[in-house]
Amino acid sequence: MAQMRKLEVSQGNETVDELDDKLREHKKRSRRRAVGIGALILIVVLSIVLWDQLRTFAHYEVVEETELKVSAVAKYENFKGNIVSYSNDGISCRTKDMELLWNQSYEMRNPEVKVCDDYLMVYDQGGTTFYICDEKGVVNCIETTAQIQKGSIAGQGTGAVLLKEGNTSYIKLYDTKGKQLVGGEFHGEKGRFPIDISLSYDAKKLGISFVDLADGKLKSTLTFYNFGSVGQNEIDNQVGEDTYDDVLVAQIQYVSNSKMIAVATDRILVYQGNQKPELEREIPLDQEIVSVFSDEKYIGVVYGNEGEEISYHIVVYDYRGRVVMEQDSTLPYRTIEFLENHEVCLSSEMGCEIYTVYGIKKFQYTFEEPVYKIYARGYLHQYILIEERKAQEVRLK
Repeated sequence: MAQMRKLEVSQGNETVDELDDKLREHKKRSRRRAVGIGALILIVVLSIVLWDQLRTFAHYEVVEETELKVSAVAKYENFKGNIVSYSNDGISCRTKDMELLWNQSYEMRNPEVKVCDDYLMVYDQGGTTFYICDEKGVVNCIETTAQIQKGSIAGQGTGAVLLKEGNTSYIKLYDTKGKQLVGGEFHGEKGRFPIDISLSYDAKKLGISFVDLADGKLKSTLTFYNFGSVGQNEIDNQVGEDTYDDVLVAQIQYVSNSKMIAVATDRILVYQGNQKPELEREIPLDQEIVSVFSDEKYIGVVYGNEGEEISYHIVVYDYRGRVVMEQDSTLPYRTIEFLENHEVCLSSEMGCEIYTVYGIKKFQYTFEEPVYKIYARGYLHQYILIEERKAQEVRLK
């Protein structure tokens, strides 16, 4: 019978400490290896993202094409990721897969559309009709007693209209059932005329831009109203007013529930406040303004350039007043706007230019047929081109 040998295990303190040290060192090496691999993956991902942001494209391929009959005089808006087209005889809403969600016929001389969150307003500028719509279709059609000059819609469906009859202007707010919520009137004999209005997203705040010629000099006054509990403690719900001499503030727009911008002839005013808007900053404009466009993150300004080679100078600001992008363009554009992905898109009838907010000219192209609208598809480098007889989903290449 073979002799069994005794297995000896060292249990000395020195041996146990050595094993613990080796185990700790192994864990440290594993952590360092994991951190190194993670850092390498992050560098690779950031490099791919940066490379992708710096890419430029000169062509595209058609991913999908849908037959579509579109009027050359139609205008377009983005509404909850859907495509809204409207003209003098009606308005329709389609998904970006070209599925018709709803349409509404009407007769308007000069239709204008305003969009905020879940609701859309289409009104007849100079007429007496406006519609409040949601993603399912028309919620209500409201008739006014005077001509509509401007309209605004809140995210929960409240609509505001600026009306004019003779020398008297009226501002009225309606809910989705057509009930008048608020009304006020302003008499032009006093030399003060409202020229633009904007509702906050929650409909609790209203901004009005007035032009004042009472003393023979041009002045603009911004007046703010609050229809919530804060405004109930103020006369006529007015919670603020600012006057600017020698400038015209022709356009105001709430871009969030608490932020409003006002475009003057020589500056952009940024107001902030959940209850009582206060001037947060001024962005000076020291050149001739051709266009102003905005979204919830940025304000774009197009300046006129002197000279034959360069026609336009585009500057994009954030709401802190910082310049985030500058570019020059010679495209005789018909529209300029931010796409849903915050890219800047200039469109003429037969051409377009797309810029990232990093100042890269991502895409420039001359089309064979007129393109009426360009939408960002939501996928990487994919867009929708709306033409007269078709809609094309394309991928840049």
